[in-house]
Amino acid sequence: MGTGHANFYNPGGIPQFGRRIEERGGQLLLEASAENTNGNTCSELVWVDSAADLGGKGDLLLELDVAGETLNGAFEVKLSEGGAPENSDDNHSTALFTYGVERQSTNSLQLTHLKAEIVPSAALAIVEAGDDQRLISLPALKRWRLRFFARAMMSSGLKPAQARLVVNHVSVRRLPRKSGIICEVKDGMTCVYQVTEKGLERFKDLRADAGIDWPLGAAHDGKYLWFADNDWVSNRFRLVALDLTTGRIAEQLPTEDSQIAGLAWDRERHCFWVSSDSGHVYQVNRDLALEQHSLEAGKGREFDGYYHSLAYSERYLWGLDRETKRICKIKVSKD
Repeated sequence: MGTGHANFYNPGGIPQFGRRIEERGGQLLLEASAENTNGNTCSELVWVDSAADLGGKGDLLLELDVAGETLNGAFEVKLSEGGAPENSDDNHSTALFTYGVERQSTNSLQLTHLKAEIVPSAALAIVEAGDDQRLISLPALKRWRLRFFARAMMSSGLKPAQARLVVNHVSVRRLPRKSGIICEVKDGMTCVYQVTEKGLERFKDLRADAGIDWPLGAAHDGKYLWFADNDWVSNRFRLVALDLTTGRIAEQLPTEDSQIAGLAWDRERHCFWVSSDSGHVYQVNRDLALEQHSLEAGKGREFDGYYHSLAYSERYLWGLDRETKRICKIKVSKD
């Protein structure tokens, strides 16, 4: 295990820095603090790196518990090349998990279980932190050392900065081989990745491979992977079905709804649920819509609601409300 600290500051004033790194009873503690008498920007960084380089070890499963507090600071769990950061951003690393914002309020993270499936062959990591799940692109680093990192940063008008990170129960083991499909929707681009015996491999980029410029959402109906395509440039709005066995577009459903935001498959009723930025959620009979070659032909029940994303599970529809920043559980059964 390697440890280190560094500080950065603009000339002027009397900067004061504090740091603490302690390991006791299997628990790791990192603390950083920074303040300056005249408010000039200053920052204190502390970090702990794993002795082992995780690169070249194959697909890995990382698990640990984290908790902490920040005031004008942040803490992170990273993959790093090791060595001292060149600046407060620690550029030669990539964050698997970040908590805290450099603002005036104190942020407290209760004990959270962090799990990351690291797949070097696809340069991707699937990270779960509590109920949150993200797909993270991994850059080409010379080494992949696990880094626990805390940063406190103060500048004019801000209170003295503090960051405190507590880490427990760290384990790293080989990731069992699995099969399946993973979709990433980011900045208007959708990539489909396939989990194979070789690891996580890109299956299809809908924009580059199929000319679908504005894919949104994803839903699997047991046969095809469906996406919404809202293309305002060509005035084309539709649902598109990707055949996962051939990689080809198998079906298309034109629609008059130019504001589709979310899509889910209801396996119990064998229908789609569609959310629209027009303020509605509606049910679509897939077979009837395909028969008439129109999404509206299969339209059924409808109710009010603004949901950016949809998912269906265990008799309930789940919708992401961006305004309230909540995931809403929606009962759609009539019983």
